[in-house]
Amino acid sequence: GQLVRAFFKRYAVDFDVSRDVVCVRLGCLLPRADKVWGEPKTSAARKGRKAGRHLFCIEDPFEVTHDLGRVMDSTSIDWVRNELARAHRLLESGAALEEVWRGWSEEEEAEEEAARRREPDGAGMR
Repeated sequence: GQLVRAFFKRYAVDFDVSRDVVCVRLGCLLPRADKVWGEPKTSAARKGRKAGRHLFCIEDPFEVTHDLGRVMDSTSIDWVRNELARAHRLLESGAALEEVWRGWSEEEEAEEEAARRREPDGAGMR
């Protein structure tokens, strides 16, 4: 259980999409500054590279100059980040893994959000 909890904490809390690159090959986060991804078009053009969409960077472990996350747009990134946060929140509250693996539903998320807002100390509000 600790490994699963650590995974969701890392990507729900510690991972900063503007600063980090997921590196499966080394099992760590790399500084985004070490990669050429996300450069402004003019800077990339001066260096002979094509600028692209690099919003959630995941280094391809077999072709390290390829960003697997390049296909993600802001909507898909929001969805992934919300799912990571949901799993982290459930695990931190002591939920069973079966509950974490259960699919997300808009209705359940609304109910959970309403319940967090009703907490007397406001701990559920962010």
